[in-house]
Amino acid sequence: AERRPDLDAVHFSHTPFATPSWLRVLPDHVAAEVLSGLAAHRACGFHTARWAADFTACSQDVQGLTPRTFVSPPPAAADDVRRGAAAPPCDEALAELDEIVGDRRVVARVDRIELSKNIRRGFQAFDTLLDGRPEWRGRVVFVASVYPSRTGVPAYLAYQREVDETVAEINKRWGTDDWTPIVYDTRDDFPRSIAVLRRADALLVNPI
Repeated sequence: AERRPDLDAVHFSHTPFATPSWLRVLPDHVAAEVLSGLAAHRACGFHTARWAADFTACSQDVQGLTPRTFVSPPPAAADDVRRGAAAPPCDEALAELDEIVGDRRVVARVDRIELSKNIRRGFQAFDTLLDGRPEWRGRVVFVASVYPSRTGVPAYLAYQREVDETVAEINKRWGTDDWTPIVYDTRDDFPRSIAVLRRADALLVNPI
């Protein structure tokens, strides 16, 4: 028998929804089936109003329907961050970081290593900065606390290798005996990640 969503249930999408033009890449019957399945829920939720509007536009374009939607941005776990920032392991990690960085400025990022986080391009942007603004060479460090994600998926492993190679190339190009441009740490270490955020002069956030 065909399985149908519980009409009292809601569906929540943690990723952007296609625009009507992108949805038309799918065969008509596939697009209609996807939208019908989602619309069978009591409501469909999204992190941003734009994503909800794209879903609504697709539904109107394909089916002439306006499903019920709601928007719920992902909240930061503020209490967990405050407790972590005040705990001794974070202070210890910050002291270690200060030893590595010294009095240099810090550009920081804290992310999972996955394709949608756009990590490689963030490093390439830093490379562009060092190339175009030589006065910052030796005066700024990019501290990246990034940890592997979905290591059983070949595409993710390949992307991590690309990121590793990009970091190595940039450090080789610009590094000196007393300055490593990118401090790259792939440990999943919450206290250290918070320490990186505490130490940052600028935080890079550039997901796709």
